[in-house]
Amino acid sequence: MRQLRLIGLLEGISLLVLLGVATPLKHFYGNPTLVRVWALYTGYSSCCSSSKR
Repeated sequence: MRQLRLIGLLEGISLLVLLGVATPLKHFYGNPTLVRVWALYTGYSSCCSSSKR
């Protein structure tokens, strides 16, 4: 149960970083690199966490 809670917390933090940091950098500064990299990480972590359930 603790492991699932930890995975959920990390996945939530990664989504908040994507929406709160990477997306504004893309739109305000025209730098889409961070969004591409972080979105890949967020999607990968989401797939890994759903396979552990």
